[in-house]
Order: sequence, then structure tokens, then C-alpha cells
Amino acid sequence: MPKRSYLAIIVLSLLCGGGCSEETLQKLKPRAVALGTVNQLTIISDTDLWENEIGDSIQYYFGSAFPLLPQPEPLFDLKHYTPEDIQSEPLRRELKAYCQRFG
Repeated sequence: MPKRSYLAIIVLSLLCGGGCSEETLQKLKPRAVALGTVNQLTIISDTDLWENEIGDSIQYYFGSAFPLLPQPEPLFDLKHYTPEDIQSEPLRRELKAYCQRFG
């Protein structure tokens, strides 16, 4: 076996201490890295901001048709949520989002 395999076995045995508790097993479970589909862009902003020039610019640049395709398809599938939508739906709180405040 390669040295990396031995190292992985030693580290796992030290972490678990011979018998892993249920809490330790829960921590070691893989978690989702991101939510949504491929090419989905999630925008979190107030409704006033989304219906203003900023929302129009985002829709123009990221929702415009992909060039060189025989039929028009958008670059990204845009999903808009307000901060209240995020707080009300537990699953949406898990969105990996870069927050930028305007104004």
C-alpha cells in the first residue's frame, strides 16, 4: 500500500478512537457544496432594487442569450429571492452566496 493509505488509516483511527460515536459519524458525513442546477445564478436583493436599474443590468448581462447558439438560450438561469424569502425557507438559508450591499 502507498504511504498515503497508511497515513489515512492512522488519521481515521485516531479521530474515531476505535469506535465512532453517532455525533462523530454525523460530522464526517459529506455535505452539499452548493444548491441549484448548473448555470443557475441566485440573486438575493430587495424587490425595489431588483425592479430598478440594477436588476435590469443583472438581467441584461447574465440573462441575455448565449452567443453562437442556433436558438436563444440564456447564459444563466436567474433566480431572485428577497431576504425575507431566505429567512422563511430553511433550505434557502444554505445557499452559498456572496453578499454585496448597494446604497
